[in-house]
Formats: sequence, structure tokens, C-alpha cells
Amino acid sequence: MFLSARRAEALATLQQAEIDAARHRLWRDARAGAAAQVMLEQVWRQVGEGDPHPRLFDDLDMALARLDAGVDPLTVLAIWQGRLLRALGFGWRADRCVGCGAEASLAFFSLKRNQTVCQSCGAPYADRLLQLDPGAQLLMRNLPWPLAPEAHAGDDVAPSGIGLAAQNLYDVGALLLQRHGRRPTRARGLFHDLLTAPQAAHGRAVLGPVDEESSHGG
Repeated sequence: MFLSARRAEALATLQQAEIDAARHRLWRDARAGAAAQVMLEQVWRQVGEGDPHPRLFDDLDMALARLDAGVDPLTVLAIWQGRLLRALGFGWRADRCVGCGAEASLAFFSLKRNQTVCQSCGAPYADRLLQLDPGAQLLMRNLPWPLAPEAHAGDDVAPSGIGLAAQNLYDVGALLLQRHGRRPTRARGLFHDLLTAPQAAHGRAVLGPVDEESSHGG
């Protein structure tokens, strides 16, 4: 890619670009394409212009590659959101309870404290906390990339298609990003629509409005 500008502060013009990876599945599979749109819009809204994040760039490239390889889009997006939060300095703590420090029976998550809560401490406030699936707790600790067909031994991977755990982790990440973001993302509504309409999995994606209000607290 080659960009040119008359002054450092001026808007650069794209003069030349070379496609390194076509990622055709993102055009053919509406769910994968919608997940990619969510990730790109999150970067645009959350990362400041001119603020370099090389590790986050690598994470985005890895996430798009996983989508292109046919990995479950919800799983990829759930892991990506956790890594984005970590890169922005909003990474959660998932190894112990925020109330008593216990490392076992972590059944809830507090959006306000950005940390897990054990069953004993969280039960009285369950209506203000997010319930955590045991599988989501494991994913939250190291955010491993889901397994792709081309993965080699030693890659940081996790099983694909983890269902409830992925949905749970995705919800936590989306709500945290909403708390720290300036505006809601439009692409997220499209992704939600496609999750509830599997028959549209191979259709072309068109962005629409989204209501980002949430009833969760904590």
C-alpha cells in the first residue's frame, strides 16, 4: 500500500495497493462478512486516528483469517472483542472474585468492576450481574484463537463452534465495548439478525440501524 499527502497533517491519498489476502468467504458467507464488518467498525470507533496498535493489527488479521477459513463467526468475534478490550486498556480480570478473591465458583461478571464474581458474592446481586457459562470463563482467561483448518501444532487455539460459551463471551465483550465507546456500532445489529436467521447465511449483507440499549448493569 502506498499513501501520499502534501503535508503530514493532510488527508492522504491512496496511490497504490496490493491485495495480500482476498478473503473470498467474507463476500460469500453473510455471517462471516457481518462479523468482519463489526470488527472493522469497532476499530474505527474505538482506536484513535494516528494511534498505532501493531499487536491489535495482527489480531485483526488473525480474526479475518479465521473467518475466511470457515471458523464459527460468533466464536471469532467473541475472542476478537476480548483482545480489542485488552489492547485498549480495558481488559477484564477473570482469575478471581472481585468481592472476596476466591478463584473457584466464578459464576457472574460485573461490568462496573470489569471482573468476575463468585457464586456466594454475586447471588444477592444476580439481577445486576451477567451470568457466566463455565466455558466462557475458560476463554476469558487467555482468549485463545479458535482452531482453523490450517493451524499447526503449538498455535494458540481453541475448539471451534463452542456455542453457549461463545455467545456468553460475545455478550460480555459487546457490552464492555459499548460502555467505553463513543457511539453504538451499526454492524452489530446486522450480525444479530443473521444469527437468528440461519437461512440467510449465504446472502449478501446490507447494513441497517441497530438499537444498542442494554438492560444489564453491575
